[in-house]
Amino acid sequence: LFCIPVLGLIMLLHEYGAPGGSYPRTNLVRVFDGRDSWKDKEKKVPIIQHIAASLYNQLLSLFQATFDQTVTTVGGKIHLLASSSLVMLLLAIYTANLAAILTQDYTTTAVSSIEEAIRLDYNFCSERKLMELVLGSSSSERGLQKNMFVPDPKSLGGDEQAGFNCPNCSARTRVFDQMKATHTDKSLFCNAALASLEDLEILNKDGKHCDKVHVGEVVIVQSDGIPISSSREN
Repeated sequence: LFCIPVLGLIMLLHEYGAPGGSYPRTNLVRVFDGRDSWKDKEKKVPIIQHIAASLYNQLLSLFQATFDQTVTTVGGKIHLLASSSLVMLLLAIYTANLAAILTQDYTTTAVSSIEEAIRLDYNFCSERKLMELVLGSSSSERGLQKNMFVPDPKSLGGDEQAGFNCPNCSARTRVFDQMKATHTDKSLFCNAALASLEDLEILNKDGKHCDKVHVGEVVIVQSDGIPISSSREN
């Protein structure tokens, strides 16, 4: 918004004293000479009056989205084009941001940690290998048990054990497909999932599962790499 008053002053610089312009140096006024007669007289217009008028007109153009002012000089016309372009740009940015704010869908969750989920009797979806890593680590001290996980679906070639490991179920995406905030079948659906954050980010990038968000702290960190030596590290 700092640009708006500056543009108004620049317009005054172009148009000040221009014939037929909005900022004349003098105005013709009629004065009474005290002898029953009137005379026309040139009266100088205070520059502060023009400064106030130029600032007002420039601010008014922002809110009205138009520049209703007489411009006569070449410099003033070029400046008017630049001012109108700026006003159009500002209004477009404001409209786009306002529309984005009003249409944004904020996703909220009922829990903020795995401890809260366990306390609320949530069940979980997870790949089996990830589930085994979590249960075998210190994270199991949080209260996670194997019976809290949705079993492998037999209909898709699974063994009905906890955690997805079936060859035909795309376990990395199934953990998100089977998530439901409320459900009654714990053998098929889950309230939350233990999964790689990268998997969710990839799905979100493709416009999938955008209603699901990451909550809580990292449960386990797994490092993968290529061995550079056959000897074991001490």
